[in-house]
Amino acid sequence: ALTAVQTGVVGLACLLLFALGPGLAPLPLQPGFWFATGYLVLFCTLGAFLAQNYALGRASATRVALLMGAEPLFGALFASFWLDERLGLWGWLGGLLIVIASLWGTLPRRDLPRPVQA
Repeated sequence: ALTAVQTGVVGLACLLLFALGPGLAPLPLQPGFWFATGYLVLFCTLGAFLAQNYALGRASATRVALLMGAEPLFGALFASFWLDERLGLWGWLGGLLIVIASLWGTLPRRDLPRPVQA
């Protein structure tokens, strides 16, 4: 159900942006374009959402928080190594802050002492 909601929201948002956007270039009519687009939608978007939601539903909340919070770091690392993209200092610092916040959010909290009421 969550995958259907995610896909529906993304689809509706894209249709809204397409309808309200400034004069966009006409879409290609070649079948190869539409075959590739359908493949990407089904396997790389819908399939990825489905696999991610399935796996996250079977993991602990701590592990989910850590993995989801570190996702931008993984994306930046893969783009850097595979696509030879380069992040500037501020990009790496921002990514580091996201990961630190995710790690901090997974740390156990100790209860604060409650004030004694008279």
